[in-house]
Amino acid sequence: MSGLLLKDLLNLKHQGRIYLLIIAVYAVLAFFQQDASFLAWIMVFLSMMSVVNAMAYDENARWDRYALTMPVTRRDMVLSKYLLSLICLGVSGAAALAASLAFGASPDDAWRQGAMLLGGGVGYLSLILPLMFRLGVQKARVAMTLAFVIPLLLVVRLNPDAAALSAAAWMLPAAAPVLLAASASLSCRFYARRSF
Repeated sequence: MSGLLLKDLLNLKHQGRIYLLIIAVYAVLAFFQQDASFLAWIMVFLSMMSVVNAMAYDENARWDRYALTMPVTRRDMVLSKYLLSLICLGVSGAAALAASLAFGASPDDAWRQGAMLLGGGVGYLSLILPLMFRLGVQKARVAMTLAFVIPLLLVVRLNPDAAALSAAAWMLPAAAPVLLAASASLSCRFYARRSF
């Protein structure tokens, strides 16, 4: 599985340079606004998209057909993407927390914002990864967009107060292991039935 993970990280290396440029632009904006909240959001969003792009690269190169001729199980293929998700979210979450603290957010606010972003990221990936393993990246794009836009519109529409946001900040990370476990199990089941 470490080889699969290394392959994904090497594939994402060139894309990482573009992401660093985007983050640098938002860091400058955060500096002038003295608010790192949007910068933190962008970092977590880009980490989620890294996982989607890694799967898109594999699909375009027909990697799955080739990989399954080697001593790699379908379960390994699935779990390597979940491990990549955790690494990307962990790195972006740590960077987002550091950025929030550097721009003067209180430790409580920085932790709360980081918990919400990471919990939301885990929730999103837990929803879309099974769809991508079932349908493929290209066919799942509409569902991926809806899974991102609908919760965002609900949050904007409902306009939750500080107490609700604080509760969500701690509930999302607590639910993350359960979501990931259920999602990984579903993805393994879908991928086991998929033909290439």
